[in-house]
Amino acid sequence: MNDKTPCIRFKGFTDDWEQRKLGDQMYIKSRIGWQALTKKEYLETGDYYLITGTDIDEDKHIVDFNCCYYVSKERYEMDDKIQVYEGDIIVTKDGTIGKVAMVTGLDKPATLNSHLFVLRDLSGKLYNRFLLQVLVSHIFGDFVESTKTGSTLTGLPQKTFVEFRFLMPEMVEQMKIAQYLDNLDNLITLHQRDEFILKQSIIWLVLH
Repeated sequence: MNDKTPCIRFKGFTDDWEQRKLGDQMYIKSRIGWQALTKKEYLETGDYYLITGTDIDEDKHIVDFNCCYYVSKERYEMDDKIQVYEGDIIVTKDGTIGKVAMVTGLDKPATLNSHLFVLRDLSGKLYNRFLLQVLVSHIFGDFVESTKTGSTLTGLPQKTFVEFRFLMPEMVEQMKIAQYLDNLDNLITLHQRDEFILKQSIIWLVLH
């Protein structure tokens, strides 16, 4: 093992991992301020989801669309940079910082409120479910905590977020790792605490 390979890995993979800075070839956007969006405009029903941080299921790391409010078509079309698509990853940037989810099962157009980043890889080299596992791990959690040291900031600025660094292998190995950790997540929902501790230990070995 060296600083570019993990402690354990799947058989047949020997290449060094690449260090990636999150901001490199990554689409990262958030709502600029509130853009005059007020809670009065939150609709109980509609055709355009408004995703907020409270809609994130922190156990499954998905968006619970049953909890979402809606906005008008005009509000949805106001800013195409924060329109959300299937497979996108969203991360809370203030309030409870660092809640992470992947957008799956999207059945209507969706946009974000002001407390979230949307992430979309532009390089073609990063598997979205691998990135999800990196962001829900202690690796990203430790990064978020480190940004708070000696700071009075209560949010995660984009200029700081894009500096997050992590190691990544080639796509095929990313997919195998993500599938393995996804399977562990399914076990965790059945057995909870013990498996959560086990997964964090495995992540430390697999991603370091």
